[in-house]
Amino acid sequence: MKDPASPRIAVGVDGSRGAKIALQWAVADAKARGGTVTAVMAWTFLDQRTVGDQPAFDPSYDDAAADRALAQYLIDTLGTDDAGLVARRPICDLAASALITVSKDADILVVGSRGLGGFKRLMLGSVAHQVVSYSSCPVVVIPTPAEPEG
Repeated sequence: MKDPASPRIAVGVDGSRGAKIALQWAVADAKARGGTVTAVMAWTFLDQRTVGDQPAFDPSYDDAAADRALAQYLIDTLGTDDAGLVARRPICDLAASALITVSKDADILVVGSRGLGGFKRLMLGSVAHQVVSYSSCPVVVIPTPAEPEG
């Protein structure tokens, strides 16, 4: 870590409730310590993030389309002012691989404990588990509280 008082924080986002909580935590931490935040959104041609009425699959989907989706996600999650504080990094790759790669240039990597994939009852999702195991920097796993039943 070059300066513990102003960490470079990378946070994985996938549209899940856990990612939203992790993003909000990362921004609050960066504000408190004078750090920077980069939101990392992994996507593949079979797992495209879209905005509004875009089709679920677009054969011409690319990093620019992913960046637009990520920008809108940040605004929806943080509001316009805080979204403007966050750098965006869409990456065409599997989530764990993208986050492990990004960890090489970050001081802290933040992820939610459960994302969009897998079984809802898992305490630590498979992506979070891989990131904790192989990251090049410390990882903060933000717990996702259980949703109320009913």
